[in-house]
Amino acid sequence: MINKITNQDFISFIHILSKNIMFEAIITIVPGLIDNEESALWEAEKKEGKYYFNGKIDGDKLLETYLMQVLQKVQNIAIVLRCSTHQKYLNKRPIYEIWGYRLAIAEDIIYWENIDSEDLYQAFSFDSHTGQSIQPEEEVVYCGDDGKVCGWDRV
Repeated sequence: MINKITNQDFISFIHILSKNIMFEAIITIVPGLIDNEESALWEAEKKEGKYYFNGKIDGDKLLETYLMQVLQKVQNIAIVLRCSTHQKYLNKRPIYEIWGYRLAIAEDIIYWENIDSEDLYQAFSFDSHTGQSIQPEEEVVYCGDDGKVCGWDRV
């Protein structure tokens, strides 16, 4: 489902991202703002019910500003949120949840949608540079509005 918000309400999208963060997360933004930068990384953390982006309590405003700058420059971006669950796969490697979003801007309207779990799984099953199929990470749960696809179910 495609959602629409104005630039003035864009912080509401940051709050939607935040709801998926249980503990720590890495936010990957593709493309990044700097010329020739393939992606940008932001750290996110939830502590005592508050969200910190790049270590700052008001980091949501900084992330909002950054995303708006990227959108105004390139008109559409993808965001991948890799969230720690603080659980272990086979008591060894940490289990992560992956959430994805597409954002686009036209005039003063921002359009965004969740990337569904199957599309995320497919995207993470190919090397973006070579197009070759790669083994998905077993300890990853690919999440979307359509449910969850567990990497360990697919290998």
